[in-house]
Amino acid sequence: MHEIPSSDSDFLKQHLDLSHSIKEKGYDQDTTLECLQNKVNELLKFQEHAVELQAKLKITEERFNLQEAEFSFQKNEMQQEIEHLRENERQLRIALAKAQSEKSNAVNYVDVEARIDQESSEIRNLSIKLNKSKSKKSQLKQENQSLRDKISSLSMQLDELRTANNSLKNEISQVSENLNQERESSKLSSDDHNRTLERSSQLSDQVSQLQSKNNELQTRISKLQESLQAQQDQNKSLKSTLRQKESESNLQTDDYRRQIADLKRQNADLEMRLKQLNIDYERQKQRANDLSQNQEISEKSKEDNAMQISTLQFENQELKAKADLQEKQLKNFEEAKKNLKEKELLFDHIELERKSISNDLGVEPDPIEGPWTNMHERILSAIQTENLAKSIQSQNEKLKARLKAALDVTNNDSAAKQQQKEEEEDQYVSALKSSLDGAQKRINELDEKIANLEFQRKFSSSIEITNSKLMKEVAKMHLTLHPELTNVRALVLSVIMAKRISKMKVNNSYRDEKALSIFKGRPIYSPIGMIDDVRKSFRLLTQELVDCKSGLVQAIKDREKYSTENQTLSVQLNTHKDENKIERKRTRFLKKRIIEMQQELALLVPSEEYQEACRAVQTLQEKLIAAKQQHAELNQKINDLNKQIEETKSDKSLVETKLSQYVDISNDMKLQLKQSLKEIETLHILLEEKNKEILALERVVSRQKSLEKTASVAFANLKLGEESEIQFEPKIETATLCNQEPAYSLNINPAFLG
Repeated sequence: MHEIPSSDSDFLKQHLDLSHSIKEKGYDQDTTLECLQNKVNELLKFQEHAVELQAKLKITEERFNLQEAEFSFQKNEMQQEIEHLRENERQLRIALAKAQSEKSNAVNYVDVEARIDQESSEIRNLSIKLNKSKSKKSQLKQENQSLRDKISSLSMQLDELRTANNSLKNEISQVSENLNQERESSKLSSDDHNRTLERSSQLSDQVSQLQSKNNELQTRISKLQESLQAQQDQNKSLKSTLRQKESESNLQTDDYRRQIADLKRQNADLEMRLKQLNIDYERQKQRANDLSQNQEISEKSKEDNAMQISTLQFENQELKAKADLQEKQLKNFEEAKKNLKEKELLFDHIELERKSISNDLGVEPDPIEGPWTNMHERILSAIQTENLAKSIQSQNEKLKARLKAALDVTNNDSAAKQQQKEEEEDQYVSALKSSLDGAQKRINELDEKIANLEFQRKFSSSIEITNSKLMKEVAKMHLTLHPELTNVRALVLSVIMAKRISKMKVNNSYRDEKALSIFKGRPIYSPIGMIDDVRKSFRLLTQELVDCKSGLVQAIKDREKYSTENQTLSVQLNTHKDENKIERKRTRFLKKRIIEMQQELALLVPSEEYQEACRAVQTLQEKLIAAKQQHAELNQKINDLNKQIEETKSDKSLVETKLSQYVDISNDMKLQLKQSLKEIETLHILLEEKNKEILALERVVSRQKSLEKTASVAFANLKLGEESEIQFEPKIETATLCNQEPAYSLNINPAFLG
């Protein structure tokens, strides 16, 4: 026999407690889901912020690399132009030196007696100029040394600025590694790689040219020393030969005739050479103008290249921003995909439970998107049977009370009546017992059905709760993907339903199923429609994800390629550093050699030029002090930047502002480097001018020696003329014979004319 519950109130309390517990669990789950969603959103925001910071760091690294490449390219181009101009200047100097030597070696048809006085005065002037040139030479040596020291100091400043730039790059790379360990240093394009290879070949050519120039300078210095020694020896020998020529005057008259004929030929040759030199000078002048025009064109091309680099940098920034957006979309898609999988699992679980409940109830399963009418009707019929069982129980209790009353009445009657009525009572009792047994069996059957229906009701309520949660999650997902499709109908209907339930409880009104027809769902906003929309959006997101993944694969390949190129470039830079060390040693040796040459020419500079050079040195020293101050300011800025970089490691939010400061500082450094390069160019120009002055002094010395030779020859001719006047007849002027000007005539002994 199934136990009958003691009262309906206990039964209702149990079910109310159960419903409250289910409700509280559902609310707790909603709050935990909201907390999880908030945490996930915060994590997504932090990840997006980190990706943005990484992109900005990459942009700054690429800017620094491009600036460094641009500086090296400009330096190489300027060095090539300087070498080309030096070569042209050297050729012009050689041509002018040849022309002057030919002019100095040529002998014109002039009056010997008049030229002797002129040449003696010129010798005095030249001796004075020689002393001045020696002093000027010493001054020029000092200036040359000071200029070279300044050039070396400026080159050291350039190296220090480069090291500071490299340190900034290293610190920026450390910040980027703390944000993402898989990020590497920046990349260079294939064009930049080819340019660097061409620059390395150009540097090697320049090194070979410098070596050849060094050898030429050494040979030239040795030749100059030998020529000076030879000229001194010639002066001594000339003094001894003058005495011998006084005794050999008769033999030299024949030689003079031959010399006159040779001089005529040489004069004609000199005129031709002078014309050729004038033509060459005009050509060199035209070449210099062409070089200046080419230099202007190259400067314009540099500006165009700078504009192209800036446009490429802007495009690179746009591509990186697009890649960041694609990464964000990819993350959102992956999270939505995970949520969709969870919801699909919930859908499958609900479908299985719905089918099992329909099997337990013995009803066909209703469609999930529509109303569950079969299950609802089955549950209502179970509730009606439960009410019928309760009414039968109440009737049974009434029959028991009547039976007790009948027994009391029978006990009070007489024994006769009892005997007569016993049979009737027995019959009535047997009938009642049979009816009670049937009722009890019916009650037991109904109790079993009620228990099953109660279990089914609880299970259906749990399914409804999970279904409502699932519908809420689907609606939330649909709203996140399509925020423009908001619906307030559910909220309004829930408010109406709550008001109706409260009125039903207060007024104890009857239940009308037709009143719920307004709460039916619309097919436009059905869960199936929402799920279809979500699937469509997921398809679009999967396509975008595939595109993003292909872009990421290509970007990873490019990164590996650029990393290998960067390594090769670093190796080449190390080799160039070794070559620079060797070149520095060579320049030191050349400096020592130049100092020795300058000591030899120390007594050839006049006082006026020395004062001018001192002024130039003072101006250069002032410029050098200003450059040192700028260098100190740059070092201070670099130290400030190092401090700021250390602060960025502790606080990532300040990275954006610091990066903008880095860009501004790098631009300032670029301007300062340009100024230092301009100062180096001015120093090179001053060096070239001083070299020109040294060459001019060398020409003066050679001219003085040639004049000394001509003076000795003129003195010998004067002696011979005096002796010939004593021995022979009066001389005849060549102007009367050749109808020439008297200034270009000679007195000839008539004995030679036959």
